[in-house]
Amino acid sequence: FQDCNQPEFKNYDNMIMNNFAAKSLREFSNETEIAITQGSIANEIFFPKGEISYSDIYKLGNELFSSCNNIVSFKMKGYEIVDLLEDAHHYAITNKFDIDKYPYASGLKWDFDQNRIKGQRITNLKFKSKAKKSWNELNQNHSYIISTNDIIAYGNFGYYKFGEIMTKKKNEVIIN
Repeated sequence: FQDCNQPEFKNYDNMIMNNFAAKSLREFSNETEIAITQGSIANEIFFPKGEISYSDIYKLGNELFSSCNNIVSFKMKGYEIVDLLEDAHHYAITNKFDIDKYPYASGLKWDFDQNRIKGQRITNLKFKSKAKKSWNELNQNHSYIISTNDIIAYGNFGYYKFGEIMTKKKNEVIIN
């Protein structure tokens, strides 16, 4: 999935929780096909030892999403998603591998090679709909319904493509 073999990305507990937060964000809306969030969304939350369910996440929703006020949803083309991920990764690696800004997603998986030039680091990008059990190539020209938090929806922390879409398509944006 993401390049977690780098020494800077050894905090696996945070990675698991951030992926779990992205999955919860995707499940929030029936229409959401892909959820993307930044790493810091779940880093500050205490969970008791043992199994954690989506119900637990919802109960802790105010704490989990306390840094943002709204969940924002809009359509993005596949090629825009690639650009977004390239920008977000670039921001994270040029800011001392800031795991708090690293992108986490539900409904997407990809390979990332930091040694390649920007624009060519994201490869093997796959999408899995909620209804299907298999991963398929992300269609570059298809529009997907994306949900995220309002912190990065406005283009903060390297998520510039979100900010562009919020500006260009403001009449099509849904804020919950």
